[in-house]
Amino acid sequence: MNHRLVPVLALSFLSVSAFVQNSASIDPKAKTILEQTVRAYHDLRSLEQETVYNASGTGLGRLLKSKLLVQKPNKLLLELYERDPNKTNGAVSRFLCDGKSFYTYRETDFSTLQMDNTFTEDKAPRSLAAFKDLTGSMEIAALGGADPFAALLKQARVVKIEEPVVVDGAQNRVVGLDVGNQDRTGELRLFLSQSDHLMRKMVYDSKEIPKPQPKTDPPPTLEPGELPLDPLEPPKPVHFEYENRVTPNPPIAKDAFKWLKPPGAWRALNNADAITNQKRKGAAPYVIATPIDTSKSTDPSDMKTTKTVHASDLIKKAQKRMN
Repeated sequence: MNHRLVPVLALSFLSVSAFVQNSASIDPKAKTILEQTVRAYHDLRSLEQETVYNASGTGLGRLLKSKLLVQKPNKLLLELYERDPNKTNGAVSRFLCDGKSFYTYRETDFSTLQMDNTFTEDKAPRSLAAFKDLTGSMEIAALGGADPFAALLKQARVVKIEEPVVVDGAQNRVVGLDVGNQDRTGELRLFLSQSDHLMRKMVYDSKEIPKPQPKTDPPPTLEPGELPLDPLEPPKPVHFEYENRVTPNPPIAKDAFKWLKPPGAWRALNNADAITNQKRKGAAPYVIATPIDTSKSTDPSDMKTTKTVHASDLIKKAQKRMN
């Protein structure tokens, strides 16, 4: 599919180790709880979820909230709201699959903070599995049939059960994972409902592990009027959390996944393949350019045939004028 991925919720912010832990301490009961959560998402027919975010020390701090509605096998509506100095309620990125077509819409280009207001259209995938990398959301990955905890269990040094907590009006079992490495700590806590086993909250904290600094040469002597360089700031601790308000298997309105083009939005055509995919029966064909045959020289087409003039004739004319 030719769509714009937004890897904003992904586990990529975790301090993923470059090696697999060989001596991990994994509580079998904690592992069983995670397996129950995976099965619960696999068994859902539909899901409605509203999420609020809180972060510091990471680019994910731009996230405000999101809304997710899915219906198997392949209908999806995801709206992400991110901080925008020009919009009080944040700028929205929208992903919608109505079962036949898949649309993406971006209100703001966050690389420039300029108005974008573009959308793309592509053929819908057959199942939610195609959306597992859409944002890196653990919930979307699980809904698509994947196990979002498998990689974490391989990385974790410790997996344990912590004291239960009430979130979203439900009693939650808390699974704590130590996913740090030799450079940074990594404490991940998953809050999983005891009744429906769905995730209600996720909290992640990480900070750099201090190490002995090697001896260095003294700084060079400064020239008159030259100021010393400012010392490098130490890496900031990372905190990221979100909380879900979940409704499993809700009734779905008939037009819940209907695509409505935002006012003034225009279709972004990424490449020639995308143009081909966006053609519709009866529509005028898109023409990018006529291919040029470089094997033949290009003769000028705006010049008329002229009479051949010899140098001897020009000399004779010049002599007559002189006489």
